[in-house]
Amino acid sequence: MGKPWTEVEKAQWTKAVWRAVGPWVASFRWQLYGILTFAHPPRPETVQKQVTQWLTNMQTHYPRLFAYWSADQGPVSDRWNVHVLLGGLFTTRPPPEPHYGMALQVAQQTASHLWRRGQVVKVERYASWGGMISYMTQPHTWADPEVPGTLFGTPIRKSHGRDRPRIAGVVLPNTPR
Repeated sequence: MGKPWTEVEKAQWTKAVWRAVGPWVASFRWQLYGILTFAHPPRPETVQKQVTQWLTNMQTHYPRLFAYWSADQGPVSDRWNVHVLLGGLFTTRPPPEPHYGMALQVAQQTASHLWRRGQVVKVERYASWGGMISYMTQPHTWADPEVPGTLFGTPIRKSHGRDRPRIAGVVLPNTPR
């Protein structure tokens, strides 16, 4: 066994790992972004438990649901804020507009209805240029290291314009092009 890491080595390793997390999270097909708050200040382990329960309840409505979330404590009120990305809201290819927008509105309402621990401050359509992932994946924004970014479910990767079914990067035969 080697010598223990110095604090500088630990910090360098942590920085390198989290530098890779942002692009990894951005590689998935997100559909909604939201911020949840708590009515009463919970302990960090309670935050994890309650968010997981909420996502499990969401999964009963959206079986393919996946999420990435992180939590921090607000600087003014010292209350926990949970930043969440949701994907997998459709079991098949998303419908065209305006049906896509209407389906996301229903998902927003469902998310708000199922979060009973406080308020849903924001739920909006995910926009890749909005800086959400950058904020959520930076360790310096966390107020408590016990609630880092957490992945829930099985994420669906972006296809970069290729919506054909793939296994290990291979286009399956007899699929529409």
